[in-house]
Parts: sequence; structure tokens; C-alpha cells
Amino acid sequence: MADIYFPTYTGRHFTPLEPRAEDVDALDIAHSLSMQCRFNGHLRLFYSVAEHSVLMSYQVSEAAAFLALMHDGQEAYLSDIISPLKIIFNNVAVVEKKIWQAVQVRFGIFLTPDIVSEVEFADLRRCATEKIQLINDDSVWASLRGIEPYDITIEGWGPVRARTEFLSRCRALRGQV
Repeated sequence: MADIYFPTYTGRHFTPLEPRAEDVDALDIAHSLSMQCRFNGHLRLFYSVAEHSVLMSYQVSEAAAFLALMHDGQEAYLSDIISPLKIIFNNVAVVEKKIWQAVQVRFGIFLTPDIVSEVEFADLRRCATEKIQLINDDSVWASLRGIEPYDITIEGWGPVRARTEFLSRCRALRGQV
């Protein structure tokens, strides 16, 4: 299956079924996530996965910030497949996990239960905030299950700003990547 690959923004040949940490690149992640909308694009305005990730990285502790920034890094190589479809296509979860492991190895991300829990909770709060502000469906409240949204206004950065902010945050947290 190593012959199944796609070229990334930086020109690497990425093999999603057999991902290698050396093929993971911060610029590829920043670029791809800046071009992908959350919620499969069904939003009131353009809101990228990169913007979501950058903002999340500021809403957690310093120890959890890099994980929050990279928590959707695998989506740069697999796309932001919405949760209802992940349930239907159960093999996607296996591929997603392999790619996430390659991202972890590439950036030396070590998970502890406390940091994972903090990032997961921040992701739920961001999701609640995003659904309330960006989705045209009053039934969205039912899916929030009492999660308190953040008291912020989502701007909806364009792809260039989202990529720039993502890379800047990555450098601030880890130096040159």
C-alpha cells in the first residue's frame, strides 16, 4: 500500500495508509488546515480548522498548548471528516489514528491524561462556541449537553491569515519547525 500516496503542499509524497513521521511537516499541516472549513463548510462564514486550532491553543494551559494546536493535525492528511461520517466509515478511524501517531512522533507530542482531558474539554467548548455562532440550526443547542461556550466572537480568518497564525504559534511554542 506504500504506492498509494498524494503530494503535499511542500512536495512530499504522503502515504496515508502507512504514514511516516518524516513525511509530516508543519507547513503542510498549516497550509491544509487553513484551507479546510470546520463542519464540512456548512457555516455562516469561512472558518478554518487552522483558526480553530490556533484559538484553542490559547484557551488551555501552556503545557497543553502545543497539543491543542496540533490536535487536528491528522486532518491535514485525511481531511476534516465530520463525526457522523466517521461512525459510518469505521476504517477511517484506523487510518486517522495511524496518521495522528505519525504527527505525535514527528513533533514529540507525549500525551498525559491531564493534558488530553484539558484539550478535549477545550475542544468541546470551542465546538459549542462554533455551533452557536456559525451554524444555521436552532437544534444545535440540544447537542451541546450543557457545555459552556467561550465568551468570544469568531472572526473567520481567511486562509492566508490562518496559515500565518498557525505557523507563528507553532514557532512560539516549539521554535523552528
